[in-house]
Amino acid sequence: MDRRSFVAAIAIISSGCLGRDQNPEGGGNKTPENGSENVTDSGEDAEGAGVTLADREDAIERFGDLVGRTRGDGDPPIAEFGTDRVIAGNGFVDSEDIISDELHGAALVYGNNDEGYPLLHTAVASSSEETVQVDTVAVPPYDGVGEHEDTGSEAALRAVPTGGHDLVGEEEVSSTDGGQSRTDVLSPTVKFEPRAGYVGEYALVTEPEEVPDGVYVFEGPNRETSLKLAVWNPEKPGPSERSRFEGRNVPELPGRFPTSWYHEADETTPVYLEPSEESIEAPATVEFTLTNRSDGFVSGNPEEWYLYKLVGGDWYRIEPWGHRLPAATYPPGTDATDRKRLVHGEEEEGVKDGVVRIDRLGGGTYAYSVGMRRDDETNAALFELEAPPAELVAPEDVSVDREGGEVVVTLEGSDYEETVTVERTDADGKVVITEQMYRHPYRALRYSVPFFDEDTERVRVRGLSSFYIPNPEEDVGTYVYSGQAYEVTVDE
Repeated sequence: MDRRSFVAAIAIISSGCLGRDQNPEGGGNKTPENGSENVTDSGEDAEGAGVTLADREDAIERFGDLVGRTRGDGDPPIAEFGTDRVIAGNGFVDSEDIISDELHGAALVYGNNDEGYPLLHTAVASSSEETVQVDTVAVPPYDGVGEHEDTGSEAALRAVPTGGHDLVGEEEVSSTDGGQSRTDVLSPTVKFEPRAGYVGEYALVTEPEEVPDGVYVFEGPNRETSLKLAVWNPEKPGPSERSRFEGRNVPELPGRFPTSWYHEADETTPVYLEPSEESIEAPATVEFTLTNRSDGFVSGNPEEWYLYKLVGGDWYRIEPWGHRLPAATYPPGTDATDRKRLVHGEEEEGVKDGVVRIDRLGGGTYAYSVGMRRDDETNAALFELEAPPAELVAPEDVSVDREGGEVVVTLEGSDYEETVTVERTDADGKVVITEQMYRHPYRALRYSVPFFDEDTERVRVRGLSSFYIPNPEEDVGTYVYSGQAYEVTVDE
């Protein structure tokens, strides 16, 4: 998925406290009217005017607390936005993307100030043993202006530093005539002594006073990193468009959790997985976006996903057949996107440009699911793939010897010594579809079934790792493909 993890940041932090009341009462989305003076440190450094931070272990600790909130430590990071809406952030952390491996940033909306403005809290911390000088516009919230993700909208959020900002001090800061920019208030540069850091606090004001729901993007200087804040009505958090599959009944996906389908979501659904397209012509790259517009965390394995095909009223898993086991939480306001390339023919498998490729897919109804859950539900989406039927083709990277009713298939260049015997049988077995025959667990069938003909009783496959053999711990399995059952045995 296109997610921002906190692994790099967590390595340098310990839990702590932001040291301020994070839950003042009130809420609103109005523009402050009181003016303020431009507040900066008057110190000089080698590059000119700037602020030099002390060695601040407490800032590092507060940074850790901020990141901890995105992992579910404490109340969800969310704030009131006017009388009937809320605002939340995506738990952004950057590391090597914009500055260096040793300078990290975090940002979250959490609570409101006494005047009712949502508060954006940020933290920037250096784990370096060297002195680092940084432009303040290079770290969240960058230039302090968040534009609506809809490029046709002129609505924006402005992050105005408050007196709770480490680089401002006790002086109160507010906007004038529609809002000060961040650089009007903060020094343009900050010098980080070894392991220094600071915590920032910003009031989020709006331009114009009433802004539409949606995602607001504070874009980094290299346009590859960003802080995103989402605004929505908690009474109507669901998707605005209806699914083409609305009203369709399909079986639950395999697994121990009930399925929460996108096509069954409505305006009251707070968490849903939305495909960029529901009718897809192969080959195509498709995005599946998990949206959290609830008031709590979505948790699970951020790397877990499954692609299934619906055949004869049953779901068949196509990919993948194993995952790493990291754990993560997504706070309110998060949008996390997976990108998959779906191909009918043969294409080099794996990951390219961050996109997982899945080939040998025939036309039909598919489902995509992810491992991030709320209320113990699996989030999933249907889509139709337009493509010719998948065909099982004999592999070319083998040598084939026939003797009577037996065929010996040898994988060329293999270092494995196992031999697998596949024989026809009349027994019942697990049904396998063509798309599955090209996946790792079924390669014993992939390298044997295409060589059966009416005179063949058995096929022996040499050089196939037991990793690719169904049920290797039992050394046997019975499978049904295209109406014919096959018994697979690992030779001793």
